[in-house]
Formats: sequence, C-alpha cells, structure tokens
Amino acid sequence: MKPSCAFFIAVVLLILGATARADAQQSVRGAARTLLGGNFTEAEIDSVASVLAQQIATFPIGTSSGGFRFDINPKTFVATPRRDDFGPFFAERASTLGGGFTIAVNAQATTFEAFEGRGLRNGDLRSRTVLGNRLVDIDRFTFNVSTQTTTFVATAAVDDRADISVVVPLVRTSLNGTASALDFTTGARVERIVDARAAGLGDVVLRGKWNFYPGLAAAAEVFLPTGSTERLSGTGHYRFKPMFVASTRLGTFSPHLNLGYTFGGRGTKVTSYGALLPTVEYAEPGTEFNYTIGAEVAPRGPSTLFVDLLGRSMYSVGRFDGGEAMIQVPGLPALPVESFIARSGTLHTRLGAIGGRALVLQKGLISAALLFPLSDGGLKAGLTPVLGFEWAF
Repeated sequence: MKPSCAFFIAVVLLILGATARADAQQSVRGAARTLLGGNFTEAEIDSVASVLAQQIATFPIGTSSGGFRFDINPKTFVATPRRDDFGPFFAERASTLGGGFTIAVNAQATTFEAFEGRGLRNGDLRSRTVLGNRLVDIDRFTFNVSTQTTTFVATAAVDDRADISVVVPLVRTSLNGTASALDFTTGARVERIVDARAAGLGDVVLRGKWNFYPGLAAAAEVFLPTGSTERLSGTGHYRFKPMFVASTRLGTFSPHLNLGYTFGGRGTKVTSYGALLPTVEYAEPGTEFNYTIGAEVAPRGPSTLFVDLLGRSMYSVGRFDGGEAMIQVPGLPALPVESFIARSGTLHTRLGAIGGRALVLQKGLISAALLFPLSDGGLKAGLTPVLGFEWAF
C-alpha cells in the first residue's frame, strides 16, 4: 500500500509541475471578461464570469469510490478482488472495498453548447434595441468553451465497512470567441476576439463512506478550493456534501440510489432597478440537492453495464432569462432593450450516463461511459465521453 501511495502522489506532483506554467501564461476568466466588455460594467462582467465559472467547475466527473470489492482470507488476511460486479461509474453503492487499496485515473472531454437555451456558437447570444426605426444589435457574442479533465482517485479500506478516498482533478480549460459591441457615441461597432487556454489543478475532493447496514451507507465529500477561479477550474470556496447511499443486488441486476445535499457559499445576489436592467452583485456557489438513480447489470464474463440519471437542483444561482428592460445611455434617453435579464433562482439540471466496465489483467478495470444532457437550463454540455482505468492492490 505504501509504495502505491507514493507512486500516486509522485505522478500528481509531476503533472502539477508541468501544468503550473500554462496557468501562469493566460487567464481564461480574464478572456471571458474581455469578451463580455463593451456595454457592461466591470462588476457585471466579473459576476457573469463567476456564474459561468461555477457551472463549468462543478460539472460531474466519473469518480465513484472503487469498482472493486475485496474478500479477506481469514487465515492469511490477504485481500483478493472479486470479479463478479464492478458497480456504477458516476454513483456510489452501499458496499465498500472490504479491504485492499485501489488507484484509478479517469479522463473526459466536455464541450458546452448552449446557455439558458441559446446556442453559444450560432449568434443567439445578443441584446437588441430599436434605433431610428431599425432593430440593432447592441452586443453579439459567440463562445467556444471546453474542458479536458484527468482525474486521479485513490481509495483505501479503513476496515471491512469503511472507505476513504482522495480525488485529484487536473483540468484544462479552453475559451475562444468573438464579440461585437455597438459604440453609442460613434455609432461604430467594436469587435473583440479572444483565445485562451490554461491547465492546472481543480478542486480536490476528500471522501469517506461507511456501510452501516446491509445495502445502506452514509458518505461525505469535502471539496477543497484548490482549483483556480481564473482558469474556471475551481469555485474558490469550500463545499461539503453529506450523502445517503442505498443499493441492493437481485441476481445480476443491481439498482442504486444516492441522495445528497451540498453546502457552499452565499449563492448569487441580483439587485433590481425597476424597469432598468438588474445587476448581479456577486455570484458564489450556493447550496444544492443532488441525486443519482440507476442500476448496473453483470452479464456473462467479468464485466458490468450501467445506466444512471444524475440530477442537481442548484439554489440561489445566477439565471438569465430573455426579456425586455431599459438601459441608460450617455447623451440619450433610456432605451428599451431585448436582452438577458439576470435573476437569482433555482437551476435544475439532469444528465444521463450509460457505459460499461470490464476486468483486464486480473486486477485492472477499464471503464467507458457517455454523459448526455437531459435538460436545457444553465450552461448545457454536449455529449461527454469518459474513459477510466482502475488497478487493485
């Protein structure tokens, strides 16, 4: 176990050293500020960037605490991994490792496609007004936002009913896009283009699970603010998620249910100014209710197929609805504008996951999955492929 821990830590430190230089070169959040500039105040720009960063940094990753379960030889106390059921990939099951130690590495690529039901790349992100009997775009945006996340997971059995895990994500974030803003003073348009990439550590997760009754477990996750808000890879806040886990096995069919509640920061505050556009005062991670329901089936051979529904209800989060309001323009009377209207509300998101896991080389486990969106609110991701490899010691 000790050599395995040392190897895991060494790999993480090497990768962190390699990515630190990239983080120092560019700020992805700074690129978002540049793109959103023009007719927005600095506070509005930074608050909108915070809303985007919160949803990007908390996108689900495949990090279930160990696909293996171990049998302990009562005479030799040697832990041997079972080869009959490898559990889900995006959820927890009530059973624990039972003994032994595992290390896993997972990789996924996520491209975001829409924001509040409007496409990021097709010109849907814009605000408009009427000037001289003409409908004129005040601001137009296109965004290309993507992340590539490599996650290292180490899980160890405390005893036959309790596990502890550490999850270390390394996140590469890319943002490029264009913006066109109307200058009310000259009547000309100001064009902006950004292209930023950065990589580094995301928010590290510490996890524990206790199988207190057959088929039932209590779990908890602590999210450390180790990611960078400037890279859009971290929230900048501690978060804590207690969780209830239930699972059972009915022959080759194994359903499971996870219920959790995440405690974060203050959430988002939006100040209304009557008929004028409201202003986002600040945006922090709020609280959220999390649930995962699904099942896995173990067909012939050492393999498992799984399907999951991942749901989140994020409270006091920044929402942007299409609507009309008034804006103040120097030298002109207040103008009616069709734009995104900010508010603080609840965001419900749902993702589907389908995939499989298979045993290789007796102690290795290969996982492959596909995440797909089932809701349109907030920042919507496209199809997200996920690959993983786990090794039992």
